[in-house]
Amino acid sequence: VPTNELMECFARQDGRNFSYEDSYGEGQNPEGIAMFAERDPRLYENIAVPGDYWDNENMAKVHINHPNYRADGTGFLAMKYVLQKDSDRENVPPHWSLMRYSEVLLNAAEAHNEAGDQSKAYEYANLVRARVGLPALAEGMNKEQFRAALIRERDCEFGFEEFRWFD
Repeated sequence: VPTNELMECFARQDGRNFSYEDSYGEGQNPEGIAMFAERDPRLYENIAVPGDYWDNENMAKVHINHPNYRADGTGFLAMKYVLQKDSDRENVPPHWSLMRYSEVLLNAAEAHNEAGDQSKAYEYANLVRARVGLPALAEGMNKEQFRAALIRERDCEFGFEEFRWFD
């Protein structure tokens, strides 16, 4: 089940952190649709947002405690690994990755950060961000700040891949 904490983790595409005030403030869509607009593209790979289809049902009104959600929780639906009906994946065995190149890059970024090689750490982390068209991480972080930024990157990149919680 996607948590609200995970949904908030995905920043805006321009690099600004997500803020409820930006989404629900004066003049914003009363249903909160703006909260899902122009976010880190990995949000849409992990969590159903208004307009998504889940099991071929239009989820245009996905929101907290959505009536189609079948369990207690936030009301968000997971989209990672959801195979859609009538798609090119129907009746084809799924091929789930055990380790992705993004994990290799983020592991290398972590190792370089801990070893004090910040330039390599930034290089590897920014390759992962570039994959989805996000700007590079802000320069000048110390080791602890970079570690926190890296944990957030792992949250966004590896949601629902069964090891994110262990980070």
